Amino acid sequence: MSYSLNSIRYIGTHGTSDSLKKVIVTVNTISLITGLLAFCIGPFLSIYTGNLAILWGAYCEVLLFTTVIALNYLKKYGIATIATHIFQNASVLYFGLLFGAHVDVKLMIVFLGIIPLLIFKDKPVILTSLLITALTLFILEYNYQYHLFPSMTMSLEHERFTRWLSLVVILFLVVTVVWITEQDKKKANQALQKANAMLEHLTEKLQESVNAKAAYVREITHEIRGPFNAIFSIAQLLLNSTSKSSTLKEVKGDIETLNAGCYQTLSIINSALDVSKLETSIFPVEISSINLRSWIQEIVSIFSYIASHKQVTLHLKVGVIPSIVEGDSEKLTRIANNLIYNAIKFTRKGSTVTISIDSTNSKWTISIADQGPGMSQIELDDAFKIYRSSSKDSSTGAGLGLYFVKNTIDLLKGEISVFSLKGRGTNFTASFPLAIGKLEASNPSTEVPSDEINMGGKEILIIDDDVMQTTYISKYLQSIGASVRIAETAREGFKMLKEQTADLILLDNTLPDMSGLEVLEELGRNPFYVLIPTVLVTADNAVTREESLNAGAYDYLLKPIIFKDLKKLLSFNQIASYRQ
Repeated sequence: MSYSLNSIRYIGTHGTSDSLKKVIVTVNTISLITGLLAFCIGPFLSIYTGNLAILWGAYCEVLLFTTVIALNYLKKYGIATIATHIFQNASVLYFGLLFGAHVDVKLMIVFLGIIPLLIFKDKPVILTSLLITALTLFILEYNYQYHLFPSMTMSLEHERFTRWLSLVVILFLVVTVVWITEQDKKKANQALQKANAMLEHLTEKLQESVNAKAAYVREITHEIRGPFNAIFSIAQLLLNSTSKSSTLKEVKGDIETLNAGCYQTLSIINSALDVSKLETSIFPVEISSINLRSWIQEIVSIFSYIASHKQVTLHLKVGVIPSIVEGDSEKLTRIANNLIYNAIKFTRKGSTVTISIDSTNSKWTISIADQGPGMSQIELDDAFKIYRSSSKDSSTGAGLGLYFVKNTIDLLKGEISVFSLKGRGTNFTASFPLAIGKLEASNPSTEVPSDEINMGGKEILIIDDDVMQTTYISKYLQSIGASVRIAETAREGFKMLKEQTADLILLDNTLPDMSGLEVLEELGRNPFYVLIPTVLVTADNAVTREESLNAGAYDYLLKPIIFKDLKKLLSFNQIASYRQ
């Protein structure tokens, strides 16, 4: 029986929203309780008092509230809700006029005042419903004063019993409806708490999945970097040697292609690592002074290899810019690299990619314009989404570059815009807040080295267990006159320093026995080693530039080591000034 009655409360709720379902259940509950009370008490009072008007009124009330439930069954929710309030007022008005002063039916006005708050949401509708209730109360009070409609007659005993019974029924009706409504609200809150708990659990699982993916990407890229570092070092050695060997001059084009491919591969590896760091929020901003002109010239110089391979001309336009700005040099370089690389990749063979850098009073901008096929509106809408790349070119990559660019620019509080015309090309413009910086007297990152460098008589100690990398880095260092020793562990490195000091140390961050920071700490405690310039070398930004400099490093390099970056650190004047 309870199951059947409870199922009546949910008639018409299938396929409805939670908010509508709540109203339907409330309307059905009020109609069901009111109808059952009328069905049970109406005949009893009619027989007890001997008045058939009570019976006919009760049965009409049962019919009316059954109609309300039927309207909900027929999906006529609005009509059913309005009918509920009108029928309740009509019932109170009928029995109020019938009983007159014998029963204080006006107590039902409290119940009638609650109903609009339970079933209506719009304030105008609620106010209208309350006015209808007030009108009902006014008619009953007016009739009580002036006896427009004669009430039924009953004995004093019947009047007392009926008065008490009506009081109990009214209180029962109010308490029952409120209690059922509160129970439904409690169930809804429990369901919400359960949903929130499930959402938190899914969020944790998702974060675990993101972290696991990031760890997997780091592991895979770390494994790739080992052999790739050696390949890249060999390519750079060959390119540096082309001017000295007639045999290599004959294959200079192939060597430049190999270098271009290495830069392209390095860009893909770095993008994968950077995206994983963005997703795990391990991507701190490190502000330093940047010589804008030197910075952009060096980037363009590096990409000349890739551009020449495709017979593309890189045209650099430098507007009015400050000499030094404050910014995250590494992240800005990654942004420029991605945008320039994409421009070279998509521009037509034999065309020009224009790189413009300029500034205003509040910001500085870099624009990269190609002369490629342009982008459709759909491609523009998807440009900065992860894992989205042009469907027209199978070589477009994994769709990570522009996603990284957009999120990194946001991280640096900058903006990026894109303008494209089909068949005419695409222009990406990135802008950043302008913060004028000061030139750091001995900051290798802001100085451009000369093409030739001689390290004759200089002792360089490499502490790194990556045999393939150290083999070819040592060959490069030896080719410019340096004497090189290699230690595969920190312990072996300290032993070599005891035997003979060094003019420069290239220190890997991940050694078998100690971390790079721990080695820097040990070097800093020894008065004989503290003045040796030590460059921390890391494969995946596990240690930031700021951390390495704070720990006592002279500078900071990323693997694979690009010889142009290394050349900055090998200037004798810089090293000498550091040691003084």
